[in-house]
Amino acid sequence: MHGLVNLAVALPWMILLPIALCYFSPIPFWWAVWITPLWIFLTGRIPERVIPRFTGPIVDSFYKKREESKAWYDIPFELGQSYRVTQKILGDFETLEEGMELTYSHSGSSRYDGYIGFFFTDSNGGEHRWDIREDEDPVVEAQTRFEIKTGEQAADDQLPARS
Repeated sequence: MHGLVNLAVALPWMILLPIALCYFSPIPFWWAVWITPLWIFLTGRIPERVIPRFTGPIVDSFYKKREESKAWYDIPFELGQSYRVTQKILGDFETLEEGMELTYSHSGSSRYDGYIGFFFTDSNGGEHRWDIREDEDPVVEAQTRFEIKTGEQAADDQLPARS
């Protein structure tokens, strides 16, 4: 996608500009045959380096992740919030040990497998996941397995009750 957007901007810069210069100036037009390849050689890397700065956000908007709030399942965690595992969780893909401190990053689901996955990072940048079956309530299950981690961990600092 970046290539398509950048190509649309790079072609006029590298080819049409020198041809237009020869056409609209007193320079003989046949010089475009020599000037255009020279221009491409001299400035070809400029569009490759500069144009993505301008077109990158446009292209990236096509590939943006869906917002967490639009998931079909309830999400019991807040993006960027740290949590402590309150009991050992034996998962199909990973075991989370009691006392682990994890920061929530995102979630996903697989209708094919019937699982909802919640993804966390630890203090070393390692990724961890907690998977539950989609027929389970993630909010209820999270309340028994995780607690919010704060600077001064309070005893009553549990996940909010379902409303």
